[in-house]
Amino acid sequence: MFRLLITALVFSILLSIPAFGAQPVTVKVIPKGDETILQIEGDFTSYKALGRYSPARLIMELNGAFLPPGTKRELQIKSPFASKVQLIPFQSGVSVVVFSKDPKELFKYYVEENEGVISVSLRGKAPSVLPKNQPPSLYTGQKITMDFFKTDIHNVMRLFGEITGKNIVLDERVKGEVTISLKDVPWDQALEMILDANNLIKEEKNGVITIRPLPTEPAGQGVLVSTPIPKERLGAVREWSKEKAKEAQMFSLFYKAKVLEAEGDLRESFKTYEEVYRLMRSNESLMRANGWILEFLCEGAFKLGSLEKAYYYAKEALKVKGEEQWAAHVAAISAAMIGKETEAKIYFDMAMSMGDTNPDLLLNYGLFLENTGNGEGALGIYKRYEELMGPDLDVGLRVARIYKEAGDKERACQKYRELITYSSVEEKGLTAAIYENIKGTCGEGVVK
Repeated sequence: MFRLLITALVFSILLSIPAFGAQPVTVKVIPKGDETILQIEGDFTSYKALGRYSPARLIMELNGAFLPPGTKRELQIKSPFASKVQLIPFQSGVSVVVFSKDPKELFKYYVEENEGVISVSLRGKAPSVLPKNQPPSLYTGQKITMDFFKTDIHNVMRLFGEITGKNIVLDERVKGEVTISLKDVPWDQALEMILDANNLIKEEKNGVITIRPLPTEPAGQGVLVSTPIPKERLGAVREWSKEKAKEAQMFSLFYKAKVLEAEGDLRESFKTYEEVYRLMRSNESLMRANGWILEFLCEGAFKLGSLEKAYYYAKEALKVKGEEQWAAHVAAISAAMIGKETEAKIYFDMAMSMGDTNPDLLLNYGLFLENTGNGEGALGIYKRYEELMGPDLDVGLRVARIYKEAGDKERACQKYRELITYSSVEEKGLTAAIYENIKGTCGEGVVK
């Protein structure tokens, strides 16, 4: 996987297969006064909801869900807000699509999930995504792509603050979670959509955006109800607050790093991921869940030429992720390149103990052994490579050179004669050099 630098990271794609006894998706329609309730049941691993226009509809994507053969895919419903529901299977789940009665106006919707049952409340028409008398062309914000699932709205608003550079102040009554998936949408339009879906409004003055709930009752005198926190619990509350603040900061940094990475700014994205790592490294469960960040830091350190950091993060990955061959391999390569030969040997042996079928690992270990004077060990590694990958000109040249330097002319000559028959010799312009080696090593001319 690594040829003296990280060339790729391998990701496995697992397709969801319904387990025996899993519950298929079903939809029930429950009229309830001035609203319509859709009750969605079935086994799923996660979900997200998103309103769409042209035509107006709500799409619920249930990952890990399934539809058995013969299931009715379309349900006509009697509701003042919606006309029909469609069940559409996709590769990793099922989409439940609720079409608005008016194809130009989307109903308001509220989504709740409780013990695997999703309740969608439909109520009237949703506020327009666009402010009154404002054409779509007036959305001028930087285009962003985002995908949130049940994310605290305070964290989402902090993210918008990072993107816009504006100060965003949330009224203390603002609460809730955001589930939305958007691609290449102006940030000001995305913000409007999120506010509309959560019955919120915004006011902007002097670069400060204030967000508060949409007024529903006439203004009047309210009653402030407060619950005092016992002194013995204050310590735990403070610690919880610190963790929440750290979590929000990490969320913001994650997004910033992703944006920088997408823009091709490796140096700044690397620094930002380092900040994320420093925040989470004291939390063992967070590190296990986000161990991929250490892979990125190892790769980024190599690309930026910081071998000492690559070595450090590879060792950290071994602590967090346990026996990971790629981490041992990176630790070995970086240790060798900064002159830590003893440590490099230890990590190469560790990587080999986890499996000796990685061709890049074999090549790098063989070269390391050769460069540190262990020709016999290198020969064993190169032979293992050829057993797995077949004849290879570069590896064959290394083998012949080791035999020649060890004074084993017979084996060196045998290998050079074998190599001259490879079709790749002429392609790489090595014909004359190999003939010269045969002549000098074997003490004989060669008929071309």
